[in-house]
Amino acid sequence: MSKKIISLFLLIIMVFGLTACEKSEDNGGSNSIASKGLKASDLSIEDFKWETNSSKCNGYDCYVVSLTNNSKYDIIGVDFSYKVKDSVSESQLNIYDKFMKAHDGYIEEDDSPKDVTLGANKNVLVQKGEQISGLNLTVGFKNWFWYDYPTDEQFNLMEPKELQIGIVSGNKLYIAYYNFKDKSWKLDEKTVAVDEWTKNEIGKKLNKPNGQHFVVKTDDDEEFEIYSYGVTKDMYKEYVENLKTSGFNEDDSYSSHFEGTNSDGYTVEVYHYENEKTLSVSIEKE
Repeated sequence: MSKKIISLFLLIIMVFGLTACEKSEDNGGSNSIASKGLKASDLSIEDFKWETNSSKCNGYDCYVVSLTNNSKYDIIGVDFSYKVKDSVSESQLNIYDKFMKAHDGYIEEDDSPKDVTLGANKNVLVQKGEQISGLNLTVGFKNWFWYDYPTDEQFNLMEPKELQIGIVSGNKLYIAYYNFKDKSWKLDEKTVAVDEWTKNEIGKKLNKPNGQHFVVKTDDDEEFEIYSYGVTKDMYKEYVENLKTSGFNEDDSYSSHFEGTNSDGYTVEVYHYENEKTLSVSIEKE
């Protein structure tokens, strides 16, 4: 079974949801970024109403998290994690034996089931007043996650550990962490610019997508790449048609992907992720 490794911070900062990567144990951050920027004290868990319900995922019993964003901020990316309750006895931990044996290539024989975790992640925009659902909890160990859905017995031994979200404030994306045990927020020291277009010539070959927010992944003289949020299927189709009109001749295209080259040798590649309403756009000189 394929390994599923989740990291909201690296997902947004480094690869924006497409490349598997290991979740960092170190939240890095301090309680505030700067006196004029977003501060941890600006956030309240009461503004992020969430619940977990039993459901069906791909025909299997599962647990799904939903979250309603009642804050004054748009958020990009949601990551929930659960841990084994401190009150769970050694005999109760036997309920994780089958899972641990199934993944003995990554879990050592002397590892403790106390380190079993649950995780749910989605790289998606949740605007003020909106709700996100479909965050399917899967079973993991420490920082590693697989596609196993927890049983009722396993889930009942778990409790919420941490919520990670990307907060859009001004023209910056802040990575915020809520610790359910300490009932406290922290912000990572690193931030990412939001909705700031490139000043390099290569980026000027493209139009801005009509999404709600975008984040730049790569920006240099040879390549420009962004991730745009809040892009519907129709908006994707319109964007592709605009590329064709502006001189990018189709090299490859299907329902969620377009690749084209113009007469100056610039190649653009576009991917649309309909479920997340996100768009990846890159351009480079051949």
